[in-house]
Amino acid sequence: MDGDDPYTVPEDHRTHIMNTNTPPANLTVWATTCEPHPSARTRHYKVGIELPGTPITETDEDGETWVVGVEAKQSLGHVTTIVINHIAFFIAEADSEALHADLVTTLDPTGNATKLWPDPEAFSWPLTPVLTPDQIDDIGNLTQALPSTTTG
Repeated sequence: MDGDDPYTVPEDHRTHIMNTNTPPANLTVWATTCEPHPSARTRHYKVGIELPGTPITETDEDGETWVVGVEAKQSLGHVTTIVINHIAFFIAEADSEALHADLVTTLDPTGNATKLWPDPEAFSWPLTPVLTPDQIDDIGNLTQALPSTTTG
């Protein structure tokens, strides 16, 4: 956990859910069936990527401006895997479209997974294919967790 913010999900996302009763932008939820697991389990990873930085400029008294550095930017998000007996859910959320697109491509490279959100009308039952617990773990492990942020 980060010392500054004990929550992985950003405050503005939690507020959005409370105020609108809908998930925020840049969130995708998938479901799949899996072999039975003796107990429910959750895996949670914070993830991040570096974004193009913003130039830091200075202007002198003559009005000339020059770049003196670049402000680093990072996009943060999370991937959560929830397994309950025969069903597994994968949730990917990010604070930028760039990271969200990267997570969606990584977690669902073929685009064929059963999505529950953002298009709940496309959901159909039964879910296929049936995954093993190791396959479920492998999907969750495709993302690179930030150091010291894995919870299980």
